[in-house]
Amino acid sequence: MPDANDVPGKFNGMFDWKNIYGAPKGVSGKITDKMNLNPEIASFWKGRILCQCVAEETDKPLLLIRKIDPDVVE
Repeated sequence: MPDANDVPGKFNGMFDWKNIYGAPKGVSGKITDKMNLNPEIASFWKGRILCQCVAEETDKPLLLIRKIDPDVVE
């Protein structure tokens, strides 16, 4: 969506990597549960995912999950 100056969003329609953090594998407990719910306090990098965000005005919003064409990933 454009901002107040009608400038499109920085990542609108583009792909971006997002890092996933959580608790280390093989441990459990109250603190590790908190780490898995709140990545800001997590101590272990779990991987990353490639995301594409698209924003457009609509009267009936949809949540879509789609496979990415391998050529786009390359």
